[in-house]
Amino acid sequence: MPSALSESELVNSKHQTMKTQILLALAFVFAWLTATADTEPSSRLVFPLLRVEYQTNAIVTADYEHPVASGHFLTNLLSNTNLFSPRETNLLFRVETKYRGVATNAGPQGSSFEGMKTCTWSNEVGERSILVARFRYTNGDEDEIWQVLPGNIIVHFRDANNDGYDAVIVNNLLVAFQQYKRGALHGLYVCVRDANNPQDREHCGLWTRFDHGLVVGKFLIWGGADQRITSEAEFIRPFDLLTHASTKLDLSWKDASRKVH
Repeated sequence: MPSALSESELVNSKHQTMKTQILLALAFVFAWLTATADTEPSSRLVFPLLRVEYQTNAIVTADYEHPVASGHFLTNLLSNTNLFSPRETNLLFRVETKYRGVATNAGPQGSSFEGMKTCTWSNEVGERSILVARFRYTNGDEDEIWQVLPGNIIVHFRDANNDGYDAVIVNNLLVAFQQYKRGALHGLYVCVRDANNPQDREHCGLWTRFDHGLVVGKFLIWGGADQRITSEAEFIRPFDLLTHASTKLDLSWKDASRKVH
């Protein structure tokens, strides 16, 4: 009969399980965690999320083979006011707090359960069945739809103007967050946690901003124990990254999911 695990082994096992769940959730939503760059071998720096023919639309100063130190200005702390306003940092905290203790048929405070069904989600890899739940807020015009995966949920929250956010919640931890305005990405687009250190509540792993569906300014990815920048690109002009990316970047499952009643 196998011997019981020690306390330290149990803690390590729990940590590895959480790490795996975060990796799976992020891999499902942001394929950059599992896909290699769609680029040809080259001596020049490349942005891994952008197809080869569109690389000239970004000024790339770091990539996976040529990482750079972040320095004080671009350190990936959630408290870094060069990346996040105090209001945005507080928003991320409030969103995480909002979904603690929810269940597939019991949403956040002030919401009512509207129903659940199985839908088909498809992308360039193939199709899969997903469980989708819908909630409506009783004192407003907001509603939200959840894609339910083992150990986590992907939230699609919108008001009557189609403003809101998408978020990935794993074991009560906010892992990814995207803001929307009038149905288009607008505002923060971040992965909040490093999958290799899921208990870290101070750093983010990916950061950029969108303006009415177009990426603008810097796109940053950090990695490794020293939190170096493993990808840095600057979009001088607003660019349609969603159309020209080497992999899907938005939560495209949401359109089919809104048919849940």
